[in-house]
Amino acid sequence: MSAKKYWAKTTGLTLVFLPVVLQCGLALMLSISPSAIGVWEVVRLILGVAVLLASVTRAFWHGKKANLPDRFSTRYGPFIAPIIYASLAWIIVSLDCGGDFTKPWNLFLWFFWPLAAYLGVALMASLSGCYWIIPTIILVSQTAFAAAFALGTWRGRRFAMRENQYAAPILLLVSVLVAVSGATTYVQYHSVFHEDPAREVKDEFRRYRHSGSQPFGKHDEFVHLRHPPSLLLTRDHPQLDGAIA
Repeated sequence: MSAKKYWAKTTGLTLVFLPVVLQCGLALMLSISPSAIGVWEVVRLILGVAVLLASVTRAFWHGKKANLPDRFSTRYGPFIAPIIYASLAWIIVSLDCGGDFTKPWNLFLWFFWPLAAYLGVALMASLSGCYWIIPTIILVSQTAFAAAFALGTWRGRRFAMRENQYAAPILLLVSVLVAVSGATTYVQYHSVFHEDPAREVKDEFRRYRHSGSQPFGKHDEFVHLRHPPSLLLTRDHPQLDGAIA
């Protein structure tokens, strides 16, 4: 198998097969109602776990049986590329949002479209507001897929490679990106599930104070008139027949 065919087949597994199978398994497991555990719930749980294991098993057999390149970057590139891209996309979205993940959906459309096969996960995150689900599921699934593939190469006694001088820098880069994206994921998770009302009020007041749109200021008007008004009130409390208007 040539390098191009290997990349095409392996990329199809990482960007199409894995997300589709993963989401099918998650859908089966999430459809279970904890308040009504019965036979069908147990069946769906078993099927969901079996589907998830099937995706990992496919990666294992691909590493054990496929005709593998002897260069590290070529062999593991289709597994590492989605991890690097998802980490960078999440870090960019986090920096652009400034820690405010209330409306990041447009940013996800821009940065996560190459990972469109995870659409079910993205919709679930947008409906719940837990956007940290997206990078977490992508990074965990892709890492587990790559680990199963590497285990398959080891079991097939084809783990060794002739050219692996770039393995250490690439793995270091992946580790740093995953660590940074994991930290930003924890920040978003903490802001969703451990909200501090007092801190939120302070943040809102701070944004209001520095926004430059405070009412009753010297240069602020609620309504901008096209023509000069015919009536001007020059006193703070105009009085009509002794009543304060």
